[in-house]
Amino acid sequence: MAEYKDFLQQKTLDNLSSKSASSLKQMLGDKNLMQIMAESSEVFRYIQAIERNYIPELETLAVDIVKKLFPIIERENITINAKIGERSGVFDQEDADDEEGTEDNIDNNVKRRLINAISQGASIRGAFGFHLFNDNIDKIDDTLVSKYGKLLKQVFGVYDSDEAIAMFLNMVANNPRAAQASKGGESMVFIPDEEDPEITIYAYGANFPILLHEIVKGLYELVSLQGFRDLGPDQAKKAAQSVDKLSNEPEDLRYGKFIYDAFNEILANSNYNDPSIREFFFAEIYQLENTEFLSLVENAINNELTSSQKQWIETTLRDISSDLKADDYDDLGIDEMLRPLFLKEIKTLLKEYSEKFISDTIDRWKQEDPDINSDIAKRLITRFDQIKSGLSSKLNVVALDDELKKNNNYLNLDKYSYSDLVKLIKSIPEKEKNVKKQAINRFVDRFEVDKPTASSYVARFLANRDKIKFGLKDGIPELGLSPEDIKNSIPNYLQGGEKYYDPRNWKWEEFEQTLDGLFPLQKTVDDTTDNNSATAKGDKIYDKDGFEIWKGDDVNKCIEYNPTNPETKRKKYGWCVTQPGNTNYDYYRFKENRPTFYFVFDRTQSDKKDENNYNFANPWHAFVIQVNKDGKTYVVTAADNRGDKPVDSWENIPTKTDINPETWAKLQPLKDYFKPIALSSVEKGRIFASGKNLNLEEFKELNINDKILYIQGKASKNMIGDDILEVLPQFPKIKVDGRSTTLANIAIDSGQKFPYYILKDREKLAERYAIFRARHTDYGEDPIALPYLKYLDDETQIQYMEKFDKNLSYEFVKDYLGEKAFSKYVEKEAKNLNFLPKDATQYIENKELKKLYTLLNKLNSNWKYSKGHLSNEELEKTTTPPTPNVQPRYLTYSQFEDLSPNERNIVLELIKKYNNKEKYAHLLYTLPLIIKYDGGEEAFFLPDKPQGTGDRPFYSNSWVAVRPSNMKIIERFIEKDPDSEERWNYNSEVGDVELLSGVSSLNKYLDKSKINFRQPEF
Repeated sequence: MAEYKDFLQQKTLDNLSSKSASSLKQMLGDKNLMQIMAESSEVFRYIQAIERNYIPELETLAVDIVKKLFPIIERENITINAKIGERSGVFDQEDADDEEGTEDNIDNNVKRRLINAISQGASIRGAFGFHLFNDNIDKIDDTLVSKYGKLLKQVFGVYDSDEAIAMFLNMVANNPRAAQASKGGESMVFIPDEEDPEITIYAYGANFPILLHEIVKGLYELVSLQGFRDLGPDQAKKAAQSVDKLSNEPEDLRYGKFIYDAFNEILANSNYNDPSIREFFFAEIYQLENTEFLSLVENAINNELTSSQKQWIETTLRDISSDLKADDYDDLGIDEMLRPLFLKEIKTLLKEYSEKFISDTIDRWKQEDPDINSDIAKRLITRFDQIKSGLSSKLNVVALDDELKKNNNYLNLDKYSYSDLVKLIKSIPEKEKNVKKQAINRFVDRFEVDKPTASSYVARFLANRDKIKFGLKDGIPELGLSPEDIKNSIPNYLQGGEKYYDPRNWKWEEFEQTLDGLFPLQKTVDDTTDNNSATAKGDKIYDKDGFEIWKGDDVNKCIEYNPTNPETKRKKYGWCVTQPGNTNYDYYRFKENRPTFYFVFDRTQSDKKDENNYNFANPWHAFVIQVNKDGKTYVVTAADNRGDKPVDSWENIPTKTDINPETWAKLQPLKDYFKPIALSSVEKGRIFASGKNLNLEEFKELNINDKILYIQGKASKNMIGDDILEVLPQFPKIKVDGRSTTLANIAIDSGQKFPYYILKDREKLAERYAIFRARHTDYGEDPIALPYLKYLDDETQIQYMEKFDKNLSYEFVKDYLGEKAFSKYVEKEAKNLNFLPKDATQYIENKELKKLYTLLNKLNSNWKYSKGHLSNEELEKTTTPPTPNVQPRYLTYSQFEDLSPNERNIVLELIKKYNNKEKYAHLLYTLPLIIKYDGGEEAFFLPDKPQGTGDRPFYSNSWVAVRPSNMKIIERFIEKDPDSEERWNYNSEVGDVELLSGVSSLNKYLDKSKINFRQPEF
């Protein structure tokens, strides 16, 4: 039944238990279980009594909060049906019969259990999201916020208690209906069909915070489906029946929040910390093969991600981000022909146009269409600047109006409207050689496919993609393929908007399988090649009554087993591991599951093709079985090579494939012939030669020359695995080219990054690493981790500080750089009026600046900032420093009133002096807004109450305009009453930053010279 103790390592269990113990203390304090239960019952009744008269408002607010926390809901048009205290009939479905998972199904059960835990964790964290709307809740009753917080801590905190879990499990065993009723809520996801095209989350909760919990749980149940999309309905159902039990929920709630936190922290510390990405990231994690999934989960919990896992995460997040940007441009009307222009930064300097000219051009376009996106417009102009010199040779193929073609007008940007330029850029075809090159590089870099194989497949795809395009409508009759056949061969995620047409959008395995299924590469063999009839050269391990099994534990054997037509000299079957001169054998063999190939031939079955001479009349006269290293799971491919079929157990081969009963009857009793074979020493050598990752044991088996080659090759791409990296400094000295060195030094010289914790006990090696990277790498792109800075001299530290300013905060500089660099940093930041915390004021030497920063420290006392969310211990495990950040918040009216009249005058002068000066943007975030009335009177515009959090740092529901001279209030701006029908009709904002809702726009009052808002990173 997939118990945590049965599949998690002991250190992982210990880590989770430790976090649970800390959580118990934090959530419940020193109170015993009986006290907590009594208090929570009282709080529950209190909440219920107040909520009774506000049910519709709270249901709407719950949906608003979840949409704010989880942008995927609106992006994917997910409908939410949320009810408080009302369990609708949609939940009244018969429960599935309990069915324990078989041994063959156990990996799926483990995956299902962990995914369920993550869903519970996400829903616990999401339930506390009500704090985003504290002001709205206060209007109902100002005690509710604290009561909600208390209830959630009690309801979910008890699951960190062994005593509470034991009590709940006893209830499940003796009174399951009461146990089910005690949950207080439920959620369910309805997947669209032709009758109901919308994805809908149905959720009910006994009260508002429990409803939030259930909505989020429903969302993550939807995400969880991605983890089982490759399973047949029966296997997915078995996993759910075996794992989705009420008795499992307590431990899922106990551990799930920490598993969710582990991945959320990975996202937060990445370069893609965007809530829009989060659920797509979890979906990609869930799609990992079961063994890889479990390894990633455990290493994330223990903060021990391997280098390959880190690389996978970085690549996955980057691809998700790019895909979402592509979708955003779709929403803006930018189609796929323009997408490459917007999905990458254009670094080529403009040859001709000044910033002013670009700005004036965009303003001219906006007079015709105010909705034009300035960023997109600027990129179009940049692209035009790059290609206009070559337009004269393309006038017959690009889209230009006749007026633009006259008198060389097409070279003059002043003659273009926005739509003219869009039409022109769209009409310039992307060069196929660029598409080919980028697709090949993507398959090599991301999927570790060798370059010749990637090149061959991409070339074959480009030669046939028009056949696919037209075949989706008419089929490909000469190949015996119907439109349905072709559609089924294309993954669902590529079927919208002709995404399948671009090879850069494909994942490798689906790319390879689709091509081999539709256009198999039955390569020709030269005259010197044997006809390969699978005779003496092969390794036949079974032969009875015409039924044969051949072992393919070598690439040459696999090639031999695929017969050659003596007339055409083409290979008979399209299996990619059997093609001479370009086989995918190593790609599959060196995957994580290390498959062994077996070829099965039934000589009693016909090998003739149908009337189109394309499809085999009986595709099971010959087939390939891959046996994974666990010896329990398989992949089966028939003679027609129409896709590899994963099979989770031997007995399930008939249900996972369309093998005919006669063939299965012969194959079924022969299971013991199909055994996994470990990699040979020759294969291990090919792994490092082809750029694949070795684990530590495989690395140790290499001779010293091969070790050097492996280190040099992997270090050049910063891809040495963590397990090898950690022990590399322990290897003894060796002689290379007559000089004494070590494998660690070779790795450093070849470009490998070392986290500080690996080298910190070897001072000389750590110092050499720091100095080497300072001298031989580009700081602008590749800075070293902060703990190494102590090994650099003063001049180099100053260079580091100047080149890598964005990753340095005052705290970092003070903790890790020397006195000279620290003094220079404070001097520079103060001179530029950049943000410095209160502690830094004592180090400012200029008296006037020190006086000014004493005032500024009062103004930014409400700011929230961090030095990158990493402890010193965590910094030792990084190879580059994190980016610190600051979240500005204005002083409230009462806090500003505490300033002296002289200090307020200084603030007013600062605003007038530095408004709209980009260089002083950080300072301007410290200062309040100014309102200018029609009569010319100026007023400070200040929040009257504390402000919001998260991505609404400037939001408050009450603002005041006050005279700077005496702080008298001129006018109040208050959010309308929650019951007002006009409440959401207005939105007050500066730039794109929301100030308050429900009031008319303040833009007519606000000083137009005020800076545009954006969230700075210091």
